[in-house]
Amino acid sequence: MSAAQRNNGSRQIRHQPTFNADNVLIIADDLLNLGLHEDALDALGEILNQKNAKYLDPNAVAPVVSRLITLSIQFKTSSVLNEGLKKLKHNYFNNADGLKVLSDLIQSYVNELTSYLEEQEKRLGEIGSQDADENENVTPFSIMYAASKKVDATEGNTSEEEHIGSYVTMVLERMHFLLNLTFNKSPLDAVYMQICYRVFSIITKQKNKNQFRRFSDLLRGHMNDLMYFHKGKVEKGNHKIVFTTDLNDAEVYQRLADFKYFMLRQAVKLTLWHEAYKVIEDIHNFAEISNSYRPKAITLASYYECVAKTFLAAGNHLMNAYALTKFFALYQTNPNATEEDFKKYASVNFLACLATTEFELPKSINDPSNSLYKMMGLNEKPNRQQLLESVLAENVYKYVSSDIKDLYEVLNNFNIESISSLKELLKTEKIQSLFKSEEYKDYLIPLRDQFINKIFVAISSNQESISISDIFNAASLPKPFDLDNFDIFNALIQAAADDYIFFNLDEESETIHFINDPYKLIYNPKAAEEEEEDEDDEMEIDDDDDAADIVEDAEEEQIINEVPELEEPQQQSIKRTSKVLTYFTDEFINSEEYSKGSYFDRVKLIREKIFASEKRDIENELKGIEIAKSMAKEYSAMKAQQKAENEALQREIRRQQEKEAKENLKIEEAERKEEEKKKKEEIAMNEQILKDAIYKMNAKGLVIVDPKDLKKHTFEEISTMDMKASLKDDKEFEEKLPTIFSRADYLYRAQLEVEEPKLKESLEVMKKDQDARYEEVVKKLTEQAMERHTKAVALHDLLSPNFNDYLSMKNALIESRKEVFLKERQEKIDELKKKLFIEKVEALKKQEEQEALERAAAEEAERKIKELEDSKRQARERLLAAKEERRKLEEANRLEAERKLRALEEQEKASKQTTTAPSKNEKPVLPPRAPGQTDEEREKQLNEYFKSYKFSFKEKMEIKKAEKLTALSKKK
Repeated sequence: MSAAQRNNGSRQIRHQPTFNADNVLIIADDLLNLGLHEDALDALGEILNQKNAKYLDPNAVAPVVSRLITLSIQFKTSSVLNEGLKKLKHNYFNNADGLKVLSDLIQSYVNELTSYLEEQEKRLGEIGSQDADENENVTPFSIMYAASKKVDATEGNTSEEEHIGSYVTMVLERMHFLLNLTFNKSPLDAVYMQICYRVFSIITKQKNKNQFRRFSDLLRGHMNDLMYFHKGKVEKGNHKIVFTTDLNDAEVYQRLADFKYFMLRQAVKLTLWHEAYKVIEDIHNFAEISNSYRPKAITLASYYECVAKTFLAAGNHLMNAYALTKFFALYQTNPNATEEDFKKYASVNFLACLATTEFELPKSINDPSNSLYKMMGLNEKPNRQQLLESVLAENVYKYVSSDIKDLYEVLNNFNIESISSLKELLKTEKIQSLFKSEEYKDYLIPLRDQFINKIFVAISSNQESISISDIFNAASLPKPFDLDNFDIFNALIQAAADDYIFFNLDEESETIHFINDPYKLIYNPKAAEEEEEDEDDEMEIDDDDDAADIVEDAEEEQIINEVPELEEPQQQSIKRTSKVLTYFTDEFINSEEYSKGSYFDRVKLIREKIFASEKRDIENELKGIEIAKSMAKEYSAMKAQQKAENEALQREIRRQQEKEAKENLKIEEAERKEEEKKKKEEIAMNEQILKDAIYKMNAKGLVIVDPKDLKKHTFEEISTMDMKASLKDDKEFEEKLPTIFSRADYLYRAQLEVEEPKLKESLEVMKKDQDARYEEVVKKLTEQAMERHTKAVALHDLLSPNFNDYLSMKNALIESRKEVFLKERQEKIDELKKKLFIEKVEALKKQEEQEALERAAAEEAERKIKELEDSKRQARERLLAAKEERRKLEEANRLEAERKLRALEEQEKASKQTTTAPSKNEKPVLPPRAPGQTDEEREKQLNEYFKSYKFSFKEKMEIKKAEKLTALSKKK
């Protein structure tokens, strides 16, 4: 059955309307020949907006839509076409044949758009677009130019010339509409994926990052809707909507999964790392839907390569190494790979594993980064040692470069004697050229940090104290791994903050004292006594998470907050609490692993012990929850049994109550019928009274009311109408009375003047006739009267004996009925008066409530107006106060600038007056900072100044602090 024979899935057969597409196309051609292209588009679009369009054969409508697509692209307008395509989808929403025709039309539309864009690129000679986004060319001048010429500001001052960007934008906007149109319809899935690939191919070719983000968000929203709909199908069995995209279909699932991998490659190609990470999350969430899909090895290899680049850009070198390990394992199955490719990728993989930090402290099981490991299919955080074991396998290690192998040999089992070997290795020409290549230069900074941290840990493990100059010399590496002294000092502080080492700085002797036992930092008898007092005040740590964070928080507070002030650091690496001291048992402190380990190893053991206890607590809690669940289950079973017994008892009680309720219902029904009967009688009486009033009013003839409209009026309304009509009639009569009198007087006088003689004559004649007739009539009447008198006398004589009995019976009957009638009439009158009184009271109450509401509304409005005025007044006062503060601040800044300028002039005068050079024992004068001098230039100037005289470390740091170049400045 075609679309012309069904109405949105209805089974009623309808006759197909006659439709000839050629007639419509001829009309459109005629309009185009007249230059009326807008009318031609409207003529084609009206066919799809007709009421009977849903019954038309889709194959008959296809030529009209195809011509509409061509004209829409030719004249760069899409509104009519968009409405037509939406109407077409609505008409054939549940029709497989109609949706297939729609899919073919959209596919041809996409092909024409792509061809049109290629033609414009070829015509304009611009294959590709600038790397910058569209809006980066917007300048103040281009905005003013666009306003004057009424064009788009993004076209700049060359807006009169054609640019490929406008055509790309037009094509992408239309494809954006088509994506929304074809979404979640199974017959349109293929064309939907085709549009997706076309869109991202165009965006990648044009390098338009904004459009990439926009379409990524659109498709992510589509995918979330599909997954939500699929979840509803699985959980609730919702299969009512037909022709929707089914993720259980292997072909559909594979198309969507392949496109996700394609999106990831394009995001990495455009260096959109945030979008790449979002796509990785989408791939993980999408993979959880089906376990049957297995991507190809080449697809997975490309995926892990992109993941590795993403994590490298994010600075997560551990996950970068893991992704590269997975990539190389898959790449080894490539039959077309060469040995050079294996060497390159194996070396990069090995170097990435070396770049991961060796000093990794355990973290809580509630660490937020656990979700990242789960996203990569891991149950826990990958271990650096495991990654190294995987790359040290024979099938990988044999391809690793010899230079990187030498570097690994030096770093493996690193100690204080290995520092010189490391420096010699880094000076070699092979290592220097190695990190100049594109594949390895990204790992230079993490490796440098790894080298310096290993040097610090090695020195702290073998020496209890060292001078600052010696540790600077030990940590000074050859280029390109070199750092100046202040950056080395920053690295030293950062190592302490990360709990790799712990030290005290002696500023007088410029010596660093290392502490390798965390127990010495924790245990203090005085602190223990203070803690006991704190416990009395309920100031104690309640869970192991707080104890685990003590080391990090205390050290960061000590180092970050105290080093810039150059104060003596305090030993607060780990908070002194009895909760932490419980882990320092004699067996634990005297163990070989703890006693021979470095500071980092000991802190790591402490944290492992803390988190193991935390894990046990969580497991015990889970066991308690399971026990509670089982007890709750037993309790629920017992409650169910009690509930069943109670329900049986309740059913019996309900049966008795229902029986009583039926009896009460019968009594209530009888009472209700009696009340209804009384009400009907009362209504009938009121209707009769009203009907009598209407008949009485109609009899007067002043106002006529149809007795059939009896229910539309009340007795009061009828009385009011009658009274108003009578008053109106009396008033009109009084108004007409003078006129009537004058007219009657005029007629009377006229009659006297004209008709009086004739009337007198006729009157005499009539009088004679009337007298004769009167005598005749009197005679007849006298005879008749005498006859009736005779009969009446006879009848009176006959009935006079029975008259007294009739009169007595009549009077008795009247007396017996009179009292009942008067009583009933008085009751009805009283009831009517009471009803009228109640209605009047209710009307007065409603009127008073309305007046109270109006008064409250008026008071609320006055209050809001007053609050608004107060807020405006306060805003004005704040604005005036802010202006005054800003004026004072500007005045203070101006005075400060003048003071600095005067001081600078005095220094220049003093420097000009000083001609002799300072002696060797005299401290030289620091030249002032020149205007516009950068921090790097000032730092070089200070280094030259420090060389001219032997300054102590404390003096150098004070000068640096005065020049705002402290030891905690940001790393280069």
